[in-house]
Amino acid sequence: MSRPTKDAQFEQAENWMQHTFGYRMRDYAAAQLHSPISVAVVEVDRVFKHGRIQQRLRQWRQEDVLSNAGRKPYLDETAVLALILLQLRIGRYTLFSDLVRTVIKMSPTQRRAIGIKHDDNDLLLYDRIGGAVFRLMALVDEFPAPRKKTPDRDAYRAIVAKRDPEKTERNRARMRELFNALLEGSWKMLPDEIRARWDGNVAQDATLVEMLGKAGNPSSNNLEEPRRSMNFDAGYYHHDGNHAAITAEDNKVLKTSGGNQGAKVIKKKNGIWGVEAELVRILPNMSGEKDQFPLCTIAAGAHIPGAIRGEGGRLATSLHERGHKLNHWVVDRAYPNGLPHDFHIVIRRLGGKLVFDYKGINLGVQTSTANGLIMVSGHWFLDNLPDLHRNSDIAMRNSENKYGAEMKRIKALKLSSKEKSELRKPAAREFAQAQALYQKQLGQRARYMLKPKGQMAENGTRRYLIPTNAPGYAKWKAQEGAHQGTTVTMELPSPEQLARDPRRGGVKDEQYYHFGTPEFKRAYGLRNAIESANRNAKRSQFEDLADPNKRSARGNTFTYIIIALALVSENLRQAVSFFKRRLVFKKLTSKITYAPSAFWQSEGYLPPPEVIPPQPR
Repeated sequence: MSRPTKDAQFEQAENWMQHTFGYRMRDYAAAQLHSPISVAVVEVDRVFKHGRIQQRLRQWRQEDVLSNAGRKPYLDETAVLALILLQLRIGRYTLFSDLVRTVIKMSPTQRRAIGIKHDDNDLLLYDRIGGAVFRLMALVDEFPAPRKKTPDRDAYRAIVAKRDPEKTERNRARMRELFNALLEGSWKMLPDEIRARWDGNVAQDATLVEMLGKAGNPSSNNLEEPRRSMNFDAGYYHHDGNHAAITAEDNKVLKTSGGNQGAKVIKKKNGIWGVEAELVRILPNMSGEKDQFPLCTIAAGAHIPGAIRGEGGRLATSLHERGHKLNHWVVDRAYPNGLPHDFHIVIRRLGGKLVFDYKGINLGVQTSTANGLIMVSGHWFLDNLPDLHRNSDIAMRNSENKYGAEMKRIKALKLSSKEKSELRKPAAREFAQAQALYQKQLGQRARYMLKPKGQMAENGTRRYLIPTNAPGYAKWKAQEGAHQGTTVTMELPSPEQLARDPRRGGVKDEQYYHFGTPEFKRAYGLRNAIESANRNAKRSQFEDLADPNKRSARGNTFTYIIIALALVSENLRQAVSFFKRRLVFKKLTSKITYAPSAFWQSEGYLPPPEVIPPQPR
């Protein structure tokens, strides 16, 4: 079959672009420059319809209100949520005053398209927008509280006592659903052909989103101290471990109650006050084909720093329930330390292939069984595996640390680049030799390794093939208590057993690829894509999540809403860039990305897309 011509490739990409955004690329670029609100209205309309956002918000409101009587608002919850996303898409702040300016600039048609009724009384717009935001927040608010003044000790105790645990949990679930419905809407805008190319590889990661109130507050579990800012439901973030932190003052209070929940005790100046966004990002396929689809955020949530328990399992379940295939699930070395029944087991039962790194203390032998098997760096082996191979990962990690320290030392020297280059050569040769030796050891170690047979069963059992051709297998088999069959089934430990011994049964440490091999490195290397998503949404020229001064309402809930919409906005930019790379006449660079003439477009006039206003209630 002959390859398609360049014109045919351009035509296909233009059809995709038009399907997704309603514009051809040159028209889109020009409209963004001259009428950005018109472009954003179409984008918001399509995200909300694909994500069924209006239906969800209306259903939640019906569940909450006692009666539908009374005058209908000028802006309902769907309209104000759409307005905030539109604001992000045109690069404006989400302060209420800036939202007012945008509504005033919009034409009547544009307002109707996202459900805004406006009687030209601009003096009331601020209060109408604020009222709609607070009604929206009430639907998904797991932290209800008055926020007109900073509460003292007794006022904060009253706030905590008044919160209904059942309602709090319901609203938390709604917020998670809203996050993922919005992201699903942005993904479903793409043509089926493009979405079908994705094999299901993802990376999960968390990123800090700062909150106003840099002085921070006492821990939410500390009821003895007054609050210091309106954003008292956030938490201290630190860069090590699970990111949760409390101050020494909090620790004194919480020691007796046991309410510190494993958070690291820090000095106030060493923590950052904020919340965490938990992202699941689409990764490239393992086939090696590049740029087959936009690398979007496909699932997400937000939580207090360190309150990550169950997040991975919930995000995986959300993807599964939305019909997405789970393939490689790639995480950094912090995630394997989670509770297996909340993370590892959920993902594996849904078909996910876990890929992760280990902290140095978790390398080597991790657990063993009574029938002659040991787990080494995430895989089961016969326990006659020589010590050299049991410890090869540890030796390689030590070599990496030594090499890294030497490179850092040389970099700090006041020498010329040529002199530094000469100094690096001996360390580089030594490190290369260590890497080559390590790969040979992995090849030898694989001869003792059990091979998984199928996926984890619904009841959590896993089957493996015994390596009967392993060196010394006959002698190993003759040992008292050694397993005798050619396959072995591992039972799933109970939560109580894992609480006593977290590494029991190997479910906490086991992963898909033989650790350290080229296959493992290739899969783990895919996670670099999620780091770019974290940076992009925080950049000042885009959604600017890093700056809390550009968000209006107080409390975690409004920030969570902004995080969700910022990730949607970043997805839309990813999609536009994906099409631009296919329609640009030469290599796409920052110098030409906004120039309409840089892109191919078919001849003839095409009217701009129309949107159908939401149906009246």
